[in-house]
Amino acid sequence: MTYQTIRKTFLIPTKRITQFGRTTYHLNQPQIRLIQTIEGTKYVGVSFSSSYSANKIILEAQKQMLVDEEGEKLFCLYNLPFYFDDQTEVLNRNTNTFYLFCLTYGYSPVYEILNKKYCKEYKPIEVFLQYLKTYQINYEIIGFEYLTVLKSIPEECRDFRSSLARVRQEEFEWATNNFDKKILEENEYVYIESEPPITEFNLDKIRINGRYGTDMSMKTIVHLPSDSIEEVINNLFTKLHTMKPSIFNENAQPSDFVLKVRGFNEFIIPYKRDGSKYCLSDFDYIRKCIHLKLPIDVVLFNRENMHHNLWNENTIKMMKYFDQFVGNNNWNLIQDETRCLSQRECQTPVCIQIISAERIKHYKITKLKDDSEIVNLEEDLKIYITGSLHYGTRLLVRQEFTPVYQIKEGKLHLDSPIMMTFNILISTLPKETRLTLSIYMTDSPINLQVFEINKKDICLATINCKLVDYNGYFMKGLFNVGMWERTEPNPIMMCCENTSSNTCKLHYRMIEFNKPVKMNTFIANEQELNTNITGSVKIDSEHTLRFKYAVEADPLTVLSQEDCRLLWTYRSLVMKTKPRSIARLVSAVDFTQQSEVLELHRLLNKWPLLEPTHALELLDFRFPDEQVRLFALKCLDAMKDYELVNFLPQLVQALKFELHHQSNLAYFLLRRALRNKNIIGHQFFWFLKAEMHDNRVTERYGVLLEAFLNGCEDYRTELYNEVTFQNQLVVIANKVKQLETKEEQKQLLKDSLAKLKYPEEMSLPLDSRFRIKKPIPNTGNVFSSKKKPLMLVLENVDPLGDNIMVIQKVGDGKPDFLERVFFLPSSSRDFTFFSVTFFGFFSTDFFSVAFFSTTGVTSFSLVASIVFKIQF
Repeated sequence: MTYQTIRKTFLIPTKRITQFGRTTYHLNQPQIRLIQTIEGTKYVGVSFSSSYSANKIILEAQKQMLVDEEGEKLFCLYNLPFYFDDQTEVLNRNTNTFYLFCLTYGYSPVYEILNKKYCKEYKPIEVFLQYLKTYQINYEIIGFEYLTVLKSIPEECRDFRSSLARVRQEEFEWATNNFDKKILEENEYVYIESEPPITEFNLDKIRINGRYGTDMSMKTIVHLPSDSIEEVINNLFTKLHTMKPSIFNENAQPSDFVLKVRGFNEFIIPYKRDGSKYCLSDFDYIRKCIHLKLPIDVVLFNRENMHHNLWNENTIKMMKYFDQFVGNNNWNLIQDETRCLSQRECQTPVCIQIISAERIKHYKITKLKDDSEIVNLEEDLKIYITGSLHYGTRLLVRQEFTPVYQIKEGKLHLDSPIMMTFNILISTLPKETRLTLSIYMTDSPINLQVFEINKKDICLATINCKLVDYNGYFMKGLFNVGMWERTEPNPIMMCCENTSSNTCKLHYRMIEFNKPVKMNTFIANEQELNTNITGSVKIDSEHTLRFKYAVEADPLTVLSQEDCRLLWTYRSLVMKTKPRSIARLVSAVDFTQQSEVLELHRLLNKWPLLEPTHALELLDFRFPDEQVRLFALKCLDAMKDYELVNFLPQLVQALKFELHHQSNLAYFLLRRALRNKNIIGHQFFWFLKAEMHDNRVTERYGVLLEAFLNGCEDYRTELYNEVTFQNQLVVIANKVKQLETKEEQKQLLKDSLAKLKYPEEMSLPLDSRFRIKKPIPNTGNVFSSKKKPLMLVLENVDPLGDNIMVIQKVGDGKPDFLERVFFLPSSSRDFTFFSVTFFGFFSTDFFSVAFFSTTGVTSFSLVASIVFKIQF
C-alpha cells in the first residue's frame, strides 16, 4: 500500500486555541475529509468545506482528477457500506442529522466517492446513524464533564479514541476466534483461587445443600473437594428431579444448569475458558466454607440465563462497523515521513523563550490576636523564573534561572524574550522528559541573576510541560499555559494545565526547526536491536560482595551511584542470576546515552518474565521508558482476574502519570476490562468514574470510559442503572440533611425512596455480587451524626437470599484523612474495594466497611458504605 502526500484545503480559523501540549484550531465548521484511491494502490486525502454538498464535493474531486467521470457516483463513509441518499443537501445544514450527530459527539468521519455499480449492498447513512444513537446512553453514564470535552475534542484525544476502538476490535476478534462465547461469558461470574487452598486436613467429603429456582425444597449431596463441578451438577439435578420433577421443564438435562451461590451473583460452573473442567476446590466460596466450617448453599441455575452478550449476527456486524468508524486512522497515515528531521541530527541545545506572564499574585495572610486572619492580595512583586528538565524523578541537567524582574499589577512585561538554554542537546534528550517551569517571589534586587533558590523565596506557581507530542515529534511553537498556584514544583505532577480563568498564565516559545523533528534517538533500528548484548558475565572477586549487596538490598535502600554502575557493568549476570533485580538495573542506566538505552532494550527482549507482583515496580513514575513499562505489562498480563482486580486502584492511578493519553497501560487495562466485565470491568468503570470530576483527567478517563462502554453492549444498561441509583441517593441524602428533626428526616427518606423508579435488578457499585431490586417498603433510617448517613434495606434479587443493608454517607471528607493510599482488598467474598481514595476499611465474616471519596455533581462527595447480611 502506498500513501501519497496529503493535499488539504483549510478554512480560515476564527480563533486560535493553544491547548496544553498541542496547538489546535477552532473552525467555523469541521472539514469534510475525503480519501480516494488512485490506480488501486495510491491514496490521496483532500479536505473540503462543510458548506459543500456531496454532489459539489464529487464535482470538485473530478476536477482534481481524483475521481473519473464515468457512471453515477455515491458519496460514502470510507471503507464502510453506507452512502448519503440525499447528495444535494449541504453537509453542515441543520437538517443533516448525521453531520450534527458527529459534531455533537466529536466524531471525525472520513468519506470516499465510489461508483454506484459497486455499491449494491450499501445502505443509506440513516441506518448507521440509528445504530450510532444507541451509544448515546454512554454520555449519560460518563457525565456532563465528558460532553464538554467532545464539543472541542483535541486531536490527541480524538486519536486516543481511535486507537482504543482498534484495541476493542482486536479484543473482540481474539475472543471470537479462540473461545466458546458461552463459556467465556460464564467465566466472567466466577471467583476462584483468591482464598487459601484446601489443605490435606480438609480433604474429607463435604455436604452441599442444593435447591432449584424459587422452590424451597432442598437436597443435600456429598462430594470430595476434588470432584468436578460436572459431577456435582449431575448428582444434584438427579436428586432434585427425582424428588420433584414438576419444577423442571420436560426436557431438562443436567447440562442445562450451573450452580449459583445462594444470595449472591456468584457462580460455580463446569468449564474453564479453555474447555478444561473445574473442580469444587477451585472456587473461593467452597474454600471459604470449608475453612470456616460454614454450610454450603447453592442453587441450580439455568445456564441460558447467564448469557447476556450472545448477540445476533446483525448486531455483531454493526459493532464491527462502529469500531471501524471510530478506529479509522487512514487519514493520519497519509503523510510524508521523509520530510521529517531525525532527532539524531539535532546537535542543538534544548532552549525556550519566556515571552510574558500575567495574573501573577501572592496571597499574604496576616494573623490577628483573636486568631482570625486577614488575606491581602499582592500583585506588585519581584519574581524570577526557573526551568528544569526531569526524566522520571531524575534531574537531567542543572536547573536554569532568569534574573529578578519587577511585577506590576500581576504582569511581567519584557522588552525582549528571556532565553533559557539547558546544557543538553536535543539529540540526547529522552522523549519522556518533562519541562518544569516555576515562578518564585523573592526579596533580591531587580536584575540580579539568580543561581539557586533561596529558602525564603516563595513559589507562586508551577507547571510541568511536555517536550514531545503524542506522535513522537519535538514540540514547537508558542504556548500559553495556565499554571498551578501555591504549589511547589514536583516532577511527579501531571503534565496538564490549570484551566481556571483566574490562574497565573505563562507564555513561552519552544525552539523551532524548518522541519518537524522525529524523536528517534532511542528507538532502535533492526540492526541496532539485533546487536549482541555486552557486559561481563564473570564477576571480579573484588566486586563480589558489592554486587551481592546491590542486587539483594531491600527495595527501599538507596544505592550509591557506584553500586548502580556496578550492576550495569555486570548486567548479563543480573539477568541470569537475579532477574528480579531488574528495577535496580534500570535505575543504573543513563537515559541520555543512546548506547546504554538501546542495550537496555535489547536486554528487555531477552529478560525472563517476572512474577507479576515483582514487575509492578517498573510502572512506578521513576521508570518512564516506554519499553520498560511494556515489559512490566507483559509480566502483569499473566495475572489472573482475581489477582489483577486487587491492583486496579494502583494501575488506574498510574494512568494519570503516563505522559500521553495513548499508552500501553491504557490498552492493557481496557483489554482486561473487556475480557471480564463483571469482575475487572465493573471495578475499572467505577475507579474511572470516581475521578471524572477532576479536570486534569476528565479527557483521558472519559475516553477510556467511553471505549469500555462501547464494548459492553447490554452491560452498559446495568452500569446506567447503578449510576442513576447512586445519583438519586445523593440527592435524597442532601435533602435529608436540610431537615431538623429525626422524624422529618426518616419520613422524607421513606417518601423519596417510594417515589423512585427502579429497574428490575442491578448491582451495588461496591461489589457486583450484590444484586438488588429496590428498597424494602417502609424501611430505612437516618443516623444522628453530622452528615446524616442513610441506612437502606434492599431487596435481594435472589428470592432465597437475605436482604442487603447499605449505609450511605454523603458529605465532605475530613482534611486529616489519608488520601490515595493503596492496599490489597480483603479476601472476604463480601467485600470489594471501590474507590481510588482510601480512608480505611474493616472486614469480618459478617460485614465489610469501605470508605471512599470523590466530588462533583454526579458522584459522591464522601460515602461510607457498609454491606452485610440481615435477617428479617
